[in-house]
Amino acid sequence: TGGPPILEKILKGLSPDLKCPILIVQHMPQKFTSIFAELTNKKTKIEVLQAKDGEEIKAGTCYIAKSGYHMKVEAFEERELKLSKKVIHLSKEDRVSGYRPSIDVLMKSVVDNYQSACIGIILTGMGHDGLEGSKQIHANGGYLIAQSPQSAVIESMPRSIIDAGITNEVLSPGEIINVINSNCK
Repeated sequence: TGGPPILEKILKGLSPDLKCPILIVQHMPQKFTSIFAELTNKKTKIEVLQAKDGEEIKAGTCYIAKSGYHMKVEAFEERELKLSKKVIHLSKEDRVSGYRPSIDVLMKSVVDNYQSACIGIILTGMGHDGLEGSKQIHANGGYLIAQSPQSAVIESMPRSIIDAGITNEVLSPGEIINVINSNCK
């Protein structure tokens, strides 16, 4: 709840020369993620796309999980060409914590592929999707940010990781932009 305007604000503030990818799960009804990605892409300095199955993950690009599909990061290796890359995998596996896409599913796959070299951010929203994935990021040495409850429309999602004692920082959306820009150079 309240995520799209906050996401748009954050994405509009990101530097066009980011050296890391941005992966987003936003709980939205079917077909709205493609519209959101398309409209947001027109307002940002980075490329914003609805994720596609098998798509290579590239620095400076934002991938939004498709409504109704879990989004995971997977390693792809082609031994003969000595090619190794990360790709997106979309699936219709069972809902997790009542959601598909689920933040927990994405975060767990990010940890599996990037270990401690990741930043997890939980923004405004209802429920606790993202708590289990955040715990894995924390346990593996990744960096966790919760949106400040006073700046959130609904604080239960960021509050869940704050109350778990696993956040590195609790920040406003403007401060989140600064952290991403300074850590993804």
